[in-house]
Amino acid sequence: MFPPNSIAAVFVTATLALPLGAQVKPSEYASVSQTVDGTVITVDYSRPQVRGRRDVFGKIVPAGDVWTPGANWATTLEVSKPIRLQDRELAAGKYSMWMVTGPGDWTVYLHRNPRLFHTKPPKVGDMLLSFTVRPTEGEHTELLTFDFPRVAPDSTTLRFRWATSALSMNIVTRATQPLTGAKQ
Repeated sequence: MFPPNSIAAVFVTATLALPLGAQVKPSEYASVSQTVDGTVITVDYSRPQVRGRRDVFGKIVPAGDVWTPGANWATTLEVSKPIRLQDRELAAGKYSMWMVTGPGDWTVYLHRNPRLFHTKPPKVGDMLLSFTVRPTEGEHTELLTFDFPRVAPDSTTLRFRWATSALSMNIVTRATQPLTGAKQ
């Protein structure tokens, strides 16, 4: 057999050989994209988990505080062409996304700088665009999620979900192409 010290040396060597990148992050990176009439809409974010915590919006995310809907680097919204987001004009580009939650309507903000860390939110006065949205209560969502539950020829809905809260944001593109297969 092997001497006891050689088994320990093999274990330590094997443990040190594991790549540091193999560690599971508490908030994994995610990306979701949707193309609408040639306009590519992409959200890049990290996905925190509820992990049994109660009152996510109120305790984990204090009401009235500026918060990026995600973790680590700020969540970003990128659009390849100009759009209307909640009836507000938005130029093509990449923006960091921020929110202020509350007991009623929430405020969603976009900032020109897409590369901001989540613990250093920009001042509200420095935001490029803002709008209010009324959250809805829904089914529990363990991992923070963005998706596009509705897609039409010239519009889509970007939805945010976490815990039991959800926000839907309407996006309208500029019609540039005739509908394929449409009756004339």
